[in-house]
Amino acid sequence: MSVAVRPMMASLCALVQIPVTPTSRSIGPAVATAGLWFGAVMIAGGDAILPAWLTVAALSVWAAWIDHFTLRFPLPLIRAVTAAGLLLGAMAVVVDQDPAAGLRAVVAGAAIFASYLVFAIITRGHPGLADVRLSFILTAAVGWVGWMNVASAVLLPNILAVVGVAVTKVFGGRKVRGVEFGFAPYLVVGTALAIALPAGWWML
Repeated sequence: MSVAVRPMMASLCALVQIPVTPTSRSIGPAVATAGLWFGAVMIAGGDAILPAWLTVAALSVWAAWIDHFTLRFPLPLIRAVTAAGLLLGAMAVVVDQDPAAGLRAVVAGAAIFASYLVFAIITRGHPGLADVRLSFILTAAVGWVGWMNVASAVLLPNILAVVGVAVTKVFGGRKVRGVEFGFAPYLVVGTALAIALPAGWWML
């Protein structure tokens, strides 16, 4: 699936004048997507939320991959992953007859979106507005599981980003002063870990 949507990713990048070079390297996103899909199936099993998680995973991995190399990713891609996630999430609510989970997911996504937006305004662009938009559907995916997992989704991406910057500076030596990095990869990995790890692990 990841390889199949690669041409669409290249087209979206070209549409907004983002270098399409990262989309020629499909093995990375393919492996990452396969890993996330395996984890989603192991966690969700046959639950109705599984199609939503698989779709969000496949598209958000590409967003993270492009962001890693270009520090940008197409807004149409964010709109696509958000629309698909919300539509499949609504179907999961109907199938599971669990409006509480759906409401929790939307509220969690909106709350974290607002928090990141305020932080981006205060810091003048950290995280970027594309990352802020992506945070809504990713946090909503975590919100389906529970509020404790949402708390993990707040902590983990930022912890991973701090560690990533620290490692870059240490191994980059004196040549690295200011570090520019895409936040989307940390958002995606942090979201996956927030779903997979036991709720409340950070309180131990």
